[in-house]
Amino acid sequence: MPAPRLSEARAFETGRPEHYTGAVAVARLLAAQDDSLRVYEVRFAAGARTVWHAHAGEQWLIGLVGFCVLQCAGQAVRRLGPGEASRVPAGVRHWHGAGQESGASHLVLNVVGATTWEARLGEDEYAAALAAVVKRDLES
Repeated sequence: MPAPRLSEARAFETGRPEHYTGAVAVARLLAAQDDSLRVYEVRFAAGARTVWHAHAGEQWLIGLVGFCVLQCAGQAVRRLGPGEASRVPAGVRHWHGAGQESGASHLVLNVVGATTWEARLGEDEYAAALAAVVKRDLES
């Protein structure tokens, strides 16, 4: 069986509005032959982000361009810069996206299973999460 390869041509599609706030483009780069793993590139415009959601399988996010933000339920929001990776365990509610000032992109590696899409992240909740990141960065 040939090894899966990343797609050479990245066909981006507009992110589904029920799953995202703001302008988002998504390209599927790889799907394992048995569909156990999928890899996507996701590009977020400034201020764009996912809704709260959880995956049945674990998810890895790897920063590509700019600084992405990621928050798991009950945890502080964190930055994800180019080349940095973060694991979201299976079943953990979370959201991710770009900051308010500039766009960002990341790779997404999903161990395939159902995704449960939940509530939209409110503007006040989003602004407070980003303010916490900036404050923490200034204190470091």
